[in-house]
Amino acid sequence: MRTRGLLDRNGLVCPILSTEGPDSLISETREFPTAAGPHLKTGKNQTAGEKTLFVNLYVQKPDFGEHNFADFLDRIETVEAIYIRKRIQECYSGKEDPIEPYFFAMMRLTLSSGTAAAYIRTHPNLPITERDCCLSKLFQFLYVPLEIRFGLRQQPEWETRVTLEELLDFLPGDFVSRLPEFDWSSFFEDTRKHDIDTVVSRLRARLPSTGMAQAERKTPGRKRGPKEDIPRHKRIASIALKRGQNWRDDECLRQVCDDLDRSGIKVSPMWPKWKTPARSFSRALLERKHEVIKAIQYSIDRASRP
Repeated sequence: MRTRGLLDRNGLVCPILSTEGPDSLISETREFPTAAGPHLKTGKNQTAGEKTLFVNLYVQKPDFGEHNFADFLDRIETVEAIYIRKRIQECYSGKEDPIEPYFFAMMRLTLSSGTAAAYIRTHPNLPITERDCCLSKLFQFLYVPLEIRFGLRQQPEWETRVTLEELLDFLPGDFVSRLPEFDWSSFFEDTRKHDIDTVVSRLRARLPSTGMAQAERKTPGRKRGPKEDIPRHKRIASIALKRGQNWRDDECLRQVCDDLDRSGIKVSPMWPKWKTPARSFSRALLERKHEVIKAIQYSIDRASRP
């Protein structure tokens, strides 16, 4: 048996045991930087070829889980980890899928190379790469739903953690630019229908075509995730913009919500699942004004795109 080291939140190196044999993914030990030393020795993934094992920043750097972004009307905004957790919890609270396109768009942007580069720039003393950041973020977006759906501990459990890390270590460095194409819609569907072992075994099929996937599941010309209701977005945008660029002001926003309700436009599927259910825009405005503004703003954004 051999070991590789991972730095836990207390700065201690913990071993990961891996069996010797042809299927072993690890051929060398790995050392992580501590407060006393900046060096990093990386191992090789035998299956994937000359490729270093990624540094799992999600389990090593507490701030990494908060490094999430969304794009609204060409304005980048940060997305807190608690928002992601609450949306995923609501995903499993009922039979309908309450995850809106905004959520999947946030995941795509957060998994992008630009987001990884931003984290590296803000942590210049860490010997990390774009691949480390992108795979760590994919690990986060995979583990949190598994944790919530199957009752795992919030701190990644050892067996599940190693299984996911080994799976992600198969991915070559030039593949990270395609991570935003991950089939999240099918992944969440798997978590609803199957046990955790089956969900994990299907992960490779949810990756974009890489030669590892069991089948090409992406329909040509179709984007991943749920199909958006563009006519609905256009109706919402039209009603909101009748109030001009000041539609976010309190009085205008109240009138916009009244108009949306009178027009019979359905609210987001997640709103009726709130602790205090909101089945109308006016009610949602009373409960969570910020969520209403986000939803309307997103519709305006989508309606303005070709």
